[in-house]
Amino acid sequence: MAVAWQNARPRWRAHPRRKEKPVFGERIWAERTTADIPRQFLDSKVPAVTYAFQIAGIALLTYGLIVLGLPGLLYVAAGITIVQCAKAWFIDRMVLLFADMKNRDQRYADWEHGA
Repeated sequence: MAVAWQNARPRWRAHPRRKEKPVFGERIWAERTTADIPRQFLDSKVPAVTYAFQIAGIALLTYGLIVLGLPGLLYVAAGITIVQCAKAWFIDRMVLLFADMKNRDQRYADWEHGA
C-alpha cells in the first residue's frame, strides 16, 4: 500500500500548490524514464531498499494487529517506526534529486518559484 501510494502521489499531485521539494523530487523520479536524471540517482539502490523496508514494516504492523496484546503492540510500534524511517529516507533522496536537477535545468528551478 505504501509503495503504491509513493508511486501514485506525484502523479496525482502534478502541480503542488506549495513549494514542496520532496514532491518535486518525486515528480522527477516518477518521470525517470523520460527525464535526464544523473546516473548517481538512477544507479542508486536506495529507492528499492526503502520500498523493501516499507513492505517489511507493513508486514510487522499487520502481524501486530492480528496478534494483539502486548507482543502485538510491540510489533505494531516496530512496524510503524520502520515504515516512517524508510519513508523519511526516501523523501531525503527526493529532496537531493530535486536540488541536483534544479541546478542542471532551469525548468525544474522554475517549479520552486511557481513559474
